[in-house]
Amino acid sequence: MSNPKSLVFGHSFLSYMMLAVLASGCGGAPAPSNKDGAKPDTGKKEAAKQDGKAKSAKDAKVAFVSNNPAEFWTIAEAGARKAEQETGSIVIFKRPQDASASTQKQIIEDLMTQGVNAISVSVISPENQTSFIDEIAARIPVLCVDNDAVKSKRKCYLGTANLQAG
Repeated sequence: MSNPKSLVFGHSFLSYMMLAVLASGCGGAPAPSNKDGAKPDTGKKEAAKQDGKAKSAKDAKVAFVSNNPAEFWTIAEAGARKAEQETGSIVIFKRPQDASASTQKQIIEDLMTQGVNAISVSVISPENQTSFIDEIAARIPVLCVDNDAVKSKRKCYLGTANLQAG
């Protein structure tokens, strides 16, 4: 049975990712034109892929990478899947089975080659992964969830202050 709080977490995750993707899609350089100055019609899906920016929630492909394979993430994934159905977007949910920073990095690199528009990550080793997160954040929005990389250039952090919470 699903935990309602975790379903809310999953929905919140996708909502924040959608906002980050859509906000980053505002402005920027004008669309390229052909020799006679007319703008080519490359289609809605191609426009959504350009520079990693989605034009709407339905065009968005977002990813979530957890820090371990724990049951908590299974429940959070169920919430993300529900939000995926509600918005029509694509959610890719990955869990490093060995909970290592190197595996998490490889997963994120693979997701980048798949053309995701934004990534949410529960960082395994914040001090050691900050420069990598900065590289990704220079290309697409990055949201840290549960475990933060405070010194990184991520868009925001969604979670609790675990040390203060006890």
